[in-house]
Amino acid sequence: MKPIGRPVVAGALVALTTLVVFLPVLRCGFVSWDDPQGVPRYAIVTHGLSWSGVRWAFAETDYFANWVPLTVLSHMVDFELYGRNPAGHHLTSLVLHALTAVLLFAFWQLATGRTGAAASIALLWALHPLRVECVAWLASRTHLLAACLAMLTLVLYVSWVGKRSWPRYVAALLAFAAALLAKSMVITLPLVLLLVDVWPLRRLEATERRAADSVLSLVVEKVPFVVVASAVAAVALVGQVRWSAAGAGAHAGWLRIALAILAPVRYLAAMLWPANLSPLYPVPASAPAVGLVVAAAALLLAVTVGALAMRRRAPWSIVGWLWFLIALLPVSGIVQIGGQERADRYTYLPAMGIVAMVVWSVASLVRRSRWMPPLLVGLACLACTVGTRRQIAHWRSSEALFAYAVAVNPADGLAQLKLADALAVDGHLERAIDHYRLATAYRADLPYAWTGLGQALVRRSDRAGAEAAFDRAIALRPDMPSPHYELARLYASDGKVGPAVGHLAVVIGTPDGAAFTPAWQVLAALLRTPEARRTALPYVEAVARSKPDAPRLQQLAAWLRAHQS
Repeated sequence: MKPIGRPVVAGALVALTTLVVFLPVLRCGFVSWDDPQGVPRYAIVTHGLSWSGVRWAFAETDYFANWVPLTVLSHMVDFELYGRNPAGHHLTSLVLHALTAVLLFAFWQLATGRTGAAASIALLWALHPLRVECVAWLASRTHLLAACLAMLTLVLYVSWVGKRSWPRYVAALLAFAAALLAKSMVITLPLVLLLVDVWPLRRLEATERRAADSVLSLVVEKVPFVVVASAVAAVALVGQVRWSAAGAGAHAGWLRIALAILAPVRYLAAMLWPANLSPLYPVPASAPAVGLVVAAAALLLAVTVGALAMRRRAPWSIVGWLWFLIALLPVSGIVQIGGQERADRYTYLPAMGIVAMVVWSVASLVRRSRWMPPLLVGLACLACTVGTRRQIAHWRSSEALFAYAVAVNPADGLAQLKLADALAVDGHLERAIDHYRLATAYRADLPYAWTGLGQALVRRSDRAGAEAAFDRAIALRPDMPSPHYELARLYASDGKVGPAVGHLAVVIGTPDGAAFTPAWQVLAALLRTPEARRTALPYVEAVARSKPDAPRLQQLAAWLRAHQS
C-alpha cells in the first residue's frame, strides 16, 4: 500500500469502528438531568437557530453556570434539524466523538509517522467505557465539542511546526479559541502544546533539516494562546461566580485538597478496570482517611519521578503522564464545581495522555514482534467494546440510568432523588415516594427532594404530609419557586386566598418568577373579586417589603392597592 494510503485507511477504520461500537446510543432518550430540553429557563435553546438565539448564546454566561456559546449553538442547530427527536441529538454527539478520535489519530500520525501506533491510541481511547457519559449524555456536549476542537488545534499546530506560516499559526489559534468557547476546561492546552514540543515533535533537538529551538522561543510562541485562554476564562468565571457553581459544592480546604489528590488515582483505576461507573459521584460528607491521601500522593509522586527518570529512553512516559495531569487540573477538585467528587466525563481529554503513554510503552517492549502489538490492541478493543455496550444500555432512559446509579451507590441521596423524579414522571407513584423518602433520609438538605416528595404526596391525597414537605423545602431554600407554588395551590384549594397569594408573590419575586406562567395563571384566578384582592393585599405587601428589587412584585402590590373595589 502506498504511504499516503495507509493513514487514510487507518483513519477511516478508526472512524467506522467508533461509530459502530457506539451506534446503540441512538436508541437512548433524553434524560432528566440537565439535558437542554428539560430546563424551562433555557427554553430558547429548544426553539432552534435564530439571530436572537445566537445573541443570547454569546450573552448568556450562566448556561448551567458556564459560558459555552458554541455548545449552546450546537444544541440550537440540533433542535432546528431534529426537533425533540433524541436520536438526532445523539447522532451529532456520536459524530463529534468519532471525529475527535480521527483527529487524535491524525495528530499522532503527523507527529510521529507511526500509523499503527496512532490508530491504536485513537481506538483504545475512543472505545473505552469512560467515554460513554460524554457521548450518551447530551449535557456533556461541552466536553465533546471542546475536545474535538482541542484536537483540531493540535493537528493544526503540528502542521504549523512542519511548515511555518502565519495562516497555519492563526488557524491553530482560532481553533483553540473555538475550543474555549465550547468549554473552558481546555484552558491548559497551551501547556500540552509545550509538552508535544518536547516529544514527539522534538523541537529542542537539532536535526539535519533544522536547528533546535530554544525553550524561550517555545514559550513565547504560546503567549497568544495564553492571552486568549485568560480572556475566555475571565468571562466563564463570571457565570460560575454569579450562579455560585463554585460555591455550591464548596467544602473545607482540606477536603478539597484530599479529593484533588485522590481524583487522578481513582481515574487511573477506572481506566484500568472500568467497573461500577456512575453518572454521580457525590462529595463525601467527611474527608478521606489521611493515610489513603498520603498513599495516593506517594503513588502520583512515584509515577512522576519514574517518568522523569525515563525521559531520555522513553520520553512518551513523562509527556503522556503530564498531559493527563495538566488536562485534569481544571476539574481536579481544587476549585470545587457543583456537588460531584469526580465525573467520568472529566477524563475525556486527560485520558488521551495515559492511553498514548501505555501504547508507546507497550510498543517499545514488543517492538521485535510483528503479531503481538495488533493482538494486544485487538483484545483490549474487544474488552472495551463489551464494557462500552453495557454502559450505553444504562443511558437508555432516566429511570434506567438512575436505577443503575442507585445500585452502584444506594446511599447517594441525589441519585435517589433523580430516580424518584423519573418514577414519578412514569406514573410509578408509590415507588417514587419510597425513593423520595430515601433521598431525604440520606440528604436531608436537598430542597428538591422535599418538593418532589410533597408533589407525590399531593397526588396520593396526603395533604398534611405534602404541606410538611413543602415547608421543609422552603426552610432549606426560601427563594425556591416550586415549593411556594405547590403550597399556594394547596391553600387555594382550601379557600385560603391570602396565604395562597402570599406564596405566589414569593414565586413572582424570584429571578425566574416573571417567566413562571402557572403562578400567574393561579394568581389571576384567585384575584378576580375585590374581596379576594383586599384579603391578599397584606400578604403581598409583606413579601414586597422584603424584596424591594423585584419590579414585578412591586407592580403587583401597586395594582392590588389600586383595585380594592
